[in-house]
Amino acid sequence: MKLGPISLLFIVLLLIFTLVMLYYDSLIYFYYCLTRKKRIGRKLKKIAKDNDYILLNDLHLYFNETQYVKVDYLLFSNKYIYVISARTLHGDVDGKDIDEKWRLYRGSKLFHIENPLKTNSTRMKIVSKLTEIDKENFINMVVISNTAIITSILTSNPNDYVVSEKNLRNTIKDIERFSKFDDFSTKFMEKEANLIYNYSQKCKEKTS
Repeated sequence: MKLGPISLLFIVLLLIFTLVMLYYDSLIYFYYCLTRKKRIGRKLKKIAKDNDYILLNDLHLYFNETQYVKVDYLLFSNKYIYVISARTLHGDVDGKDIDEKWRLYRGSKLFHIENPLKTNSTRMKIVSKLTEIDKENFINMVVISNTAIITSILTSNPNDYVVSEKNLRNTIKDIERFSKFDDFSTKFMEKEANLIYNYSQKCKEKTS
C-alpha cells in the first residue's frame, strides 16, 4: 500500500515526537550545556545593571610562575565580591563542602563529581590575595543549572553558597539585604575591579 505525502509527514512527525519524548531530559541537558555561559552571563549582567554592580567574566589569574586558574565570573556588589562558578548538571546532587566528591543521582544510577565548591574556594583565595578586601567580604558561590535538583548541600562556612540558577537573583538580593557590613564606596570597588581585570589581561597575554 502506497502512502501519500500527508501520511508520510504524519509518520515522520510521530517519529520525531516519540524521539523527543524518549530523550527529552538529555536534549534539555544538552541545550543547557551549550548555553551555560550565555544564560548565566545574561542573568548576572541584569543583576549588575539593576544594582550598579560591576561584573567581570572569563578571568585568567596566575598564582605562580606557571599555573593559573580560570574564574567564570566576579561580581562586585556594595558589600561583597562574589566569586561565581557556573555548573551544568543533570540529576539530584548532594554532598558536603569538605567532601572531595559529590554524589549525583540520575534515576537508579550514581555518579561522583568533583566538589565545585572546594574548587571555587581555591579560586576565591587567589582573587582575595589580589585585593585590599577582607576575606569575610568574599562570597564563594556555585550556580547549578535548572536541570539539576539540589537535594542536600551542607556547608560550614556562611560565605559558601550553592544555588540553583533560578534562585540566583533572589539569593544575591538576600545576601546583600542581611549583610552586617557597611557599603564599600563605588570608587573603591571600581579600583579593585580594574586591578583584577588588568592583571587578568596580562595573564591572558602570557598564556596566548
